[in-house]
Amino acid sequence: MKGDLSDQVVVVVGGTRGIGAAIATDLAAAGATVFVAGRDLDAARGVVGAIETAGGTAHGVACDVTDAEDCRRMIDTVAETSGRLDTMFANQGVARRSRNLVEWSPADVAICLDVNLVGCVTLARAAHRLLAADGGGRFIVTGSGSGHRNVAGLGMYGISKAAVSHLVRQLAIEWRRDDIAVNELIPGPVRTAMTGFRGDGDGDRADNPMQVFADRMGEWLKEPADVAPLARFLAGLPTHGPTGQVFSLAGRV
Repeated sequence: MKGDLSDQVVVVVGGTRGIGAAIATDLAAAGATVFVAGRDLDAARGVVGAIETAGGTAHGVACDVTDAEDCRRMIDTVAETSGRLDTMFANQGVARRSRNLVEWSPADVAICLDVNLVGCVTLARAAHRLLAADGGGRFIVTGSGSGHRNVAGLGMYGISKAAVSHLVRQLAIEWRRDDIAVNELIPGPVRTAMTGFRGDGDGDRADNPMQVFADRMGEWLKEPADVAPLARFLAGLPTHGPTGQVFSLAGRV
């Protein structure tokens, strides 16, 4: 799937590894100026270095989505460096797998909701002004099939992603007048560190929970790069819409 994004400035939050790094790399290859954002600035700079080596344009920026001031500083950096923001990917996420809900401590619940849900709200608040300033933009949130149907072992993660899906539809209504399209991207099962695939071969076992889930559900177990074309497609859509929609690579939602 080809797309010319040479006129775009894009922020990928959670862009330091896995799906986010693949999205950032692909968007830069399509011509976008990409800000790679995450808590680990050194990791962000590593992704930026790879993008620049390949001939792309990118910047690394630190951002902890649980810190509203950090999110504001990130947007200020984008504004000062590039003058505008066309598309933001809210790709951050944490998961505690294979645990029943009653086994979650209040602290674990708070972390999951703070990053997955509240983090999206905080990013939306920080980015809205810059997205709206130059005729509109796009706010794309990484969702999950577990937010649309119950999956054993992914209870609280799924609950947080169900709330994120509702947030997408709510923002789509509220931001329509600003010409900002808000959509949900569901990758489906992907081999990442968060899903237990560490990249050293040790996690690539038949009993890996994500592998078991994919096999049981007949799902396509993807590599991070397999998600990037859909992200590029969403970044290329008009700012007036579609909006409030789910775009999924999962076999079932």
